[in-house]
Amino acid sequence: MCTEDNREDIGWDESEVGKVGGRAMKLNVKRLVMISIVLLLFLPTLSMAATLRLDPISDVVIGDEFKVTGTYDGEDGTMILITGEGPVELRPKTTIVKKGRFAVLYNTSEDMSYPVVGTYTMAADDMGGNTDETTVNILAAVLKPTPILMPATTIRLDPISDVVIGDPLTVTGTTNKEEGCYILITAEGPVKLPSVITMVKWATKDHGVFSATIDTSEAIPGTYTLKADDGDGHTETVTVEILPVAPLKIKSAEEAIRNARGIGVNIEEAKEFLKKAQHALDEGQYELASDYAEKARKAALPIMSYEAVFVLITVISIPLSIVCWRATESRRERKRMEKLEKERRIREEKRRKIEYERRISDYKAQVEQWKQEGYKVDELEDMLK
Repeated sequence: MCTEDNREDIGWDESEVGKVGGRAMKLNVKRLVMISIVLLLFLPTLSMAATLRLDPISDVVIGDEFKVTGTYDGEDGTMILITGEGPVELRPKTTIVKKGRFAVLYNTSEDMSYPVVGTYTMAADDMGGNTDETTVNILAAVLKPTPILMPATTIRLDPISDVVIGDPLTVTGTTNKEEGCYILITAEGPVKLPSVITMVKWATKDHGVFSATIDTSEAIPGTYTLKADDGDGHTETVTVEILPVAPLKIKSAEEAIRNARGIGVNIEEAKEFLKKAQHALDEGQYELASDYAEKARKAALPIMSYEAVFVLITVISIPLSIVCWRATESRRERKRMEKLEKERRIREEKRRKIEYERRISDYKAQVEQWKQEGYKVDELEDMLK
């Protein structure tokens, strides 16, 4: 330490000290200016560190793509490194910040060493010390069952010809419903006819069929709508005319009168009944018209036609002729059999006679042989017995 007591001992010079102090002051000012410039340039950056954030990522299935996105409030153009780690590593990728955002597209088939399901950690790094992480679940692919398109249910009724009251009304149709399903057949018109339930049958591989018969005895003339219903909302309709029976009976009576001939035909009565039938039909009295028409037809019918008489005579004469012929043939056959029997007996007598003579000759020859062999007579007699 310098004191007034030793200044002289060390050669203290006041003028020299002033000069050195001035130079030191100038050097310190320059340093302060440079430090201030550095602080002015870098202090804002140091006081505002960049923030990096990754957005959440939804689950994906192997084979699909997903995006890694995020925000960055640093300078645009900054390079962001994206990495992924899990059961296997994902390929590292880089992207550039644009307007404070960045994004990278990953393909789970192409950007993995091999596809493995699991949870993966995706990391972002601006290579300046700012990082962030998020996770993504990569799931196994789920096979979606292929829907089986079933053909729409169809019911078709076949066209039906007009029928007469009292005749059976036959309803037929086709469908693609399974065998054993039931179809309800209804008929409605001037009156409601009895309903019928029928069953589907598959007689061929092309389609199913069904049929039903409706009773028309209680019907009245008019147009009827037939409906087929499977009970599941599928229906089909067709119309049919149910005609009164009187016109047909009148037509049949007219035909009978035109062709009337034979024994017992009453043409005048038949024509009278026919007029009454036509009049009742014009008045709408179908049942009465049918009765008169039937009476007219019966009056025009002969008790026996000429053809029937001829047939009857033929039928009677033929058996008589056959009986006579068979009687004659029987007598001839009997005589022939008697003659054959007589001839047979004569032939039998001749055969027996010849056989007897042959045996006598054989016996005589045998006796002669025995005599030659030296048999005695008594022995011969014993042998002959």
